[in-house]
Order: sequence, then structure tokens, then C-alpha cells
Amino acid sequence: MKQVIITSVFCLFAAISCFAQFSGGNGTQTNPYLISSKADMQQLAVNVNRGQAYAGVYFRLTRNLTEAADTLTLVVGNSYARYFSGIFDGNGYKIAVNKTGIFGGIQGATIKNLEVSGRITFFSHYTPSTSSPYYTGGICGHAISSSIINCRNNAKIETSVPYSTSSVSLYPNHYTGGICGHATNSSIISNCYNTNLVSGATNNVSLSAPSIYIGSSYSGGICGIANSQTTINNCYNTGYVKASSQRLGFEGVASNAGGICGDCYGATIQNCFTADCKITNGPDVAREQIGRIGNREGFGFYYSNCYASENTILNSAPISSSNADSKDGKDATTSNLQNQAWLSSNLSWDFD
Repeated sequence: MKQVIITSVFCLFAAISCFAQFSGGNGTQTNPYLISSKADMQQLAVNVNRGQAYAGVYFRLTRNLTEAADTLTLVVGNSYARYFSGIFDGNGYKIAVNKTGIFGGIQGATIKNLEVSGRITFFSHYTPSTSSPYYTGGICGHAISSSIINCRNNAKIETSVPYSTSSVSLYPNHYTGGICGHATNSSIISNCYNTNLVSGATNNVSLSAPSIYIGSSYSGGICGIANSQTTINNCYNTGYVKASSQRLGFEGVASNAGGICGDCYGATIQNCFTADCKITNGPDVAREQIGRIGNREGFGFYYSNCYASENTILNSAPISSSNADSKDGKDATTSNLQNQAWLSSNLSWDFD
């Protein structure tokens, strides 16, 4: 009995010590844990990656983490099935990253009022299986039943999955988004924007034997892929979006690119716009899907009241569309999309 009591006390003090390493607060809504340094963010990452989800626990960023000494290189939730489930309020501040995004995986979480800058060249969230997808996003790699609100990506995202072996028959897809790589299970992405390059590639050229399925690439200015009743609303993209899937004589490869979402089967994109940017896919693919807003149309793809500037380029040329409920949105001028009154009237954006 004595040994049990000693062990329990030790575990309690260990937990208290772990939480005490933040800059203040107790994790409640009225007194959130304060994140004021790179050390705080690194500690959050370590704790989540060890299995502490922080379900229902509140965090608040108290300053910009953008100096060279602040730049993050450790993602929160980059381990398999290690998800952050708390409420993280960026408080309008910015975090600089180098290599990965901020959150690898979130489940039942809320991320809000946060901006990311810097560069991302590696996957924000990965799983150990060779057939599991790769997810990359400025704010989050993989979001399950979560909300991402009032967030901004100014980081350059450029990631690639190289496949150099034919030892397995199933290769993973690659989902890349300015805000989130993959949003699913009724997640919400609202009032967010991207202004920088979003490029995801699957490079299969070194494979030497046929495989059942070769990984495809999905890139979107806001989200790489959204499904299962996920909603993306009141968002915009002005960054270059690029999806690239290269193969050597194999079928099944898809290269998907959308100004807002690379693929949105079972999801809704509404009141969004794309402006003054280029969207490309290819080069060597069996199927190509591309659009100013999303990648495809038909059953399961839902677009509502979306617009795109007339000078948005798809691969090599601009296109025109008069349908606001289509994957290309309705034509608008750049001056329209810079006008608060026009946005309020046509996209129902509430600037108050």
C-alpha cells in the first residue's frame, strides 16, 4: 500500500511539473495556459507527442514567435494517433516555422486567431504505414471533428513524397493545404486565408515495377482534401497552388489542384474566393482535375456562392465562369474582391 501511495504521488508531481513549464495559467477558459516562448510550444509538442491530448484545455499565445531563436522545428502531434484536442487561441499573433507546420494532427480541437510564417518542407503529420497518406498544412496537417477559425498562412509550403521502391503494392496520397492538409468528420475551416505557395508532389519516376496504386497529389490554397460533412466558408486564397504527380507508365495517378480545396468530396465550400494567382497540376498523370475553387463537380461536390478573379490562371490560361456554385466560381474583378462593401453584399462577409 505504501508503495502504491508513493507511486501515485510521484505521478501527480510529474504531471504538475509538466504543466508548470508553460508561462502561466491553469488551462481553464478564464485562465488559459500561456504560450510565450519557443520553449512553451516545444513543451506542448513533446507532451502531445507522448499522448497528452489536452481535451477541453485552453491555451493562449501571448506574443509573436517570429525571431530566429523562436522558429519552430517540432510539430505538435506528429506521432501516429497523437492528436491535440484542446483550444488554442493564437490571440492574433504569428508563429514562424521551419520545416513543418504548427499542428500535425488535431481531433475535437479548436485552433483560432493564429498566423504562420516561414517555410514548410516536410510533412506536418505522418503515419508509419507505407500505405497511409501524408498530410501537410500551414496550421494543421490532419483535422478530425475540429474547427480552424480566423487563421492565416503566409508560409511557403513545398513538400514532396519520393517513392523509390516497388516492394509494396499501395502507395500513399499526398494532401497539402495552406491552412490544413486534410479536414474530415464535420470539421470547420472558417474566415481563413492563404497568400503563399502551396505545392505538393508525389514523385514516382524511380519505380521499376507495376503497382496496384500509385500515390496521387492533392493541393489546395486552404485545404488539400476535405470530406465527411466538412465545411469551408468565408475563406480566400491568393497564393500559387501546385499539385504534381509523376509516374513511369502506371495507371491510377491523379494530380488535383483547387484554389480553395484540392478535393472536397462530401464537403461544402461556400462564400469563398480565389484571386490573382496561378493554379497548376500535372505533368504526367492518368487523371487531371483542376479548378479555381475545387477540383471536380458532380454528386458529392458542393460549392455555394464562390468567386474567382478573371485573371486567375489555370495551368496556362485564365478561364471564365458565370456559375457561383461551380468548381471555378463566378467571375469577379480584383477590385471587387478588394472592396469590403462588395464582399459584404455578395459573399455575406460580416466585417463587424
